[in-house]
Order: sequence, then C-alpha cells, then structure tokens
Amino acid sequence: MKDYFHTILKWMDHNRGQVVGVLLPVIFCITIFAGCLESKTHSILAPGEKISRAEFANEVFLIEKNLEKKRLSAERYIADYNVEAKSSQDQVTAGFDNLDAQDLRNAKLFEAVGGFATAVIDTGITPTSIVQILLMLGSVGWGIGNKADNVRKDAEIVKRDVKIKELIVQPSG
Repeated sequence: MKDYFHTILKWMDHNRGQVVGVLLPVIFCITIFAGCLESKTHSILAPGEKISRAEFANEVFLIEKNLEKKRLSAERYIADYNVEAKSSQDQVTAGFDNLDAQDLRNAKLFEAVGGFATAVIDTGITPTSIVQILLMLGSVGWGIGNKADNVRKDAEIVKRDVKIKELIVQPSG
C-alpha cells in the first residue's frame, strides 16, 4: 500500500513557496471573516466601550456636526452682539453730538441776543442797527436750519447703513 501522507509531505516540502503562497491568503481571509483582525478603539461618546472603525467614524461625524452647530450659534451671537454694540455706540455718539450742538446753538443765540441788546443800548434803533440785527437773526436761522437739515441727512444715512448691515449679517441657511 502506498503512503499518501508522506507523498503529500514530500510534495509540500519540494513546493513550499507555492504552499505558503496559497495558505497565507486563505488564513488571512479566514481571520478577517472570523473577525480576528477587526480594529477597535475606545468610544468617545460611551467611555469604556470598544467600537469598530465605522462606528468610530460615525461618532466623529456626530461630534463634528454638534461642534459646527455650536460654532455657528456662537458666530451668530457674536454678530448680534457686534451689531448691538455698534448701534449703542452710534446712539451714544449721536446723543452727545446732539447735546453739543444744542449747547453751541444756545450759546450762539445768547451771544446774538446779547449783541442785539448791546447794539440797541449803545446806538439806539437806527437803520444800521436794524440791518445788523436782521443779519444776526438771519445767520442764526441759517445755522439752525443747516443743523436740522444735517440731522435729517444723518438719520437717512444711519437707516441706509442699518439696512446694509442687516443684509450682510443675515444667516445663509
């Protein structure tokens, strides 16, 4: 009777490279299908639990999505804050400018009335003093009208700038 076992071993010894070349992929496939080579790492969302690459990638996606939402929310909050701070600063500046203009107007009016009173007391009412008084009153009226016109124009500019900023700041999604 022929010894088949030793014949096979002899053939395997003679062709060992081919045998190893066939057996390695077979063993590798068996270990992959059996799950022996699946990489696992610790979960970020569930500490202590080991998860696969696909599950870990899903966790990373969820974390990045949540962080992106928080970043957008923070950016919106900062943009709202900046708009409110700029608006408040503009109102404060406009308020002080208005107060300064009123104080200047009152000082000029008081100076004009004082000049009128001085002219009347010093020279009496003469055609020259009347012309001088009319010129002073006209210049005061022109100054008040000019200031009112500038306030109106400044309000229009502020309205336009606010509309432009609202168009720029609007979220796009």
